[in-house]
Amino acid sequence: MMSPVLLVDSIERLAPSASLRNIEAAQTAARWAGFEAYQIEPNFERCGTAEAALCNIPAGPSRAAFWVGYIPDAARYSAIFQAAMDKGLRLPNSPDQHLRVTEMDLTFPPLQGLTPE
Repeated sequence: MMSPVLLVDSIERLAPSASLRNIEAAQTAARWAGFEAYQIEPNFERCGTAEAALCNIPAGPSRAAFWVGYIPDAARYSAIFQAAMDKGLRLPNSPDQHLRVTEMDLTFPPLQGLTPE
């Protein structure tokens, strides 16, 4: 059985911050848990495409993948999601699910009636 994969926004390209320390800690914990961790460019400025951002990850049989880093915009998430699928990596959230939790106008309607106004 192949190890699950952790996609990590390239630590060397992120500014020092509490968020960066959390990303580093998540990467360390994932490696201890048996994940293969791969650094990916935090945007497409240097690499150009999602496929290029994932070029160091070998394609293979279907396996679970998770992504830690800063919350990507919808276009970046969708592009990475598709490029990951093309390599046999299954992120747990579809692009639509990603939008539903990051765009407030999509998040609130399903909660109507479940939470106080």
